Amino acid sequence: MLKVEQGTKPAIKSKIMKKSKLSSLLLVSLVWANFSCETSESSNSQKEQYNEVLYSSSIDENNGSEALVREAYFPPGWKAPRHYHNGHLFLYIIEGEFELIMGEAGKAVYKAGDALEMKPGVEMDARNPSDVNPLKIAVFQVGKPDAPFVVPVE
Repeated sequence: MLKVEQGTKPAIKSKIMKKSKLSSLLLVSLVWANFSCETSESSNSQKEQYNEVLYSSSIDENNGSEALVREAYFPPGWKAPRHYHNGHLFLYIIEGEFELIMGEAGKAVYKAGDALEMKPGVEMDARNPSDVNPLKIAVFQVGKPDAPFVVPVE
């Protein structure tokens, strides 16, 4: 944790505390992802899709930003409709493969142990390309509290 010395200006203290809080949340999410990977049961024991918020915290009360840590599970063959996200997302693939076509970048496949960033407003197609193995992802999200997580593209 960062130490703030006596006499530090309030604006500097605020920035240090925000960065410290954000760093702490990111560290917690990565430790959780590692723990989840080590303690998960058989890959095929979970059958239904979920996207669960495990932790949330306000990180900037002045502009209303919050950080969330999510766990998402997608069964074999899952495919999302074309969409975009309102906040910054940082993903860590816990198990399986994640195929993504994002913006102009083209297709990419991420495997267990890979991490990636998704910027807000970028349209994408996402899927679990496996017919056998599920996909589990840890998601660290930073954005506005009232904004929808996923916005479908018509």
